[in-house]
Amino acid sequence: MATQALNLSLNLQTEPSVSGIFSLNKTITDSVNFSNTVVSSATVTVPTGGTGLQIIAASGGSTKVVYTYIKNTDLINFVVLKNDAGNVWGRLLPGEWGFFPVALVAGFEAQADTADVICEYAIFQSP
Repeated sequence: MATQALNLSLNLQTEPSVSGIFSLNKTITDSVNFSNTVVSSATVTVPTGGTGLQIIAASGGSTKVVYTYIKNTDLINFVVLKNDAGNVWGRLLPGEWGFFPVALVAGFEAQADTADVICEYAIFQSP
């Protein structure tokens, strides 16, 4: 198993500046390691109803993390994000994307809310 680095950069900027506990006008750069033997990506139709689309099956007892990029390409409908037990933990509005460290023990599913949507995803498993 070969390990590679996935370089990540997130640029948070607002106009005018947002005041609060910390500044949102910054660029965060980091990297995570992943096994290049366990990488996949796809463009899929995410259905409504039922349990949705399983992207990462829960793997009982596994301590590994899967770094997951997902984008809702639909311009109208949102996608609900769940763990493998069906518990909702997030939502992608039309055109939104996210990058999440998902515990393999929890799994990852996506379910369209109103109509089927097309999503793109990529998964990178930690070594």
